[in-house]
Amino acid sequence: MTSSKTQRSMQVWPATFLCLALAATAAAHAAETPRQQARQMDANTDGTLSADEHEAGVETAFKAIDADEDSFISADELDAASEARGERNAGASADRIAVLDLDRDGKLSQSEHAAGAKAVFKDVDATRDGNLSPEEIKAAETAAQPPALVP
Repeated sequence: MTSSKTQRSMQVWPATFLCLALAATAAAHAAETPRQQARQMDANTDGTLSADEHEAGVETAFKAIDADEDSFISADELDAASEARGERNAGASADRIAVLDLDRDGKLSQSEHAAGAKAVFKDVDATRDGNLSPEEIKAAETAAQPPALVP
């Protein structure tokens, strides 16, 4: 049986890493997967993603997507970033935002985004060492994959 915490993590993980992937594209770092994205955020190139590196990546991601610089990500901004990345599910941004939108105002604040990303980091850090190993990232990415209909 899957716990509610695990279910939320599985919902939040793709949304969080979606934001990171979109930011990387905006910053000319065209990574395709969370594993590639984590490697790009690994500032000290030690093969693991520390909480500090993750936090910095999350902040960069948020700023890259927040096109109007109002400290919120709207569905329109996330749609535009998704379309720029060539994603097939562009247009589903309101649903993605809803996963992390704690105050239910229809937009994602920087603090909501950071809190969601921090919770996901903690959940994915199976060893509880404050770092995400390539194995932990791969395991989380695999667990969050939709059925085989989507590559």
